[in-house]
Amino acid sequence: MSLNDKVKVLWKTNCQWRDRPHWPKRKEIKLPQGEIEETSTMPLKTGDRVKIKFGSRWYDAEVAEDWQAKSKKGL
Repeated sequence: MSLNDKVKVLWKTNCQWRDRPHWPKRKEIKLPQGEIEETSTMPLKTGDRVKIKFGSRWYDAEVAEDWQAKSKKGL
């Protein structure tokens, strides 16, 4: 497991949560359908459109800060 497993995203829903920040774990985020095959260690760039799993549903969001997996030193 990486040390930095939380990613800062902005909600892109049509409700009061629109453009509010949220820090879900990387495993709760996926790229939209039709994108290349992804893994949970694939880097994310600012502005990437993603889907967030919240409860049992997937919602639209946008990455607010660049994210790249970092592993523990020496492992």
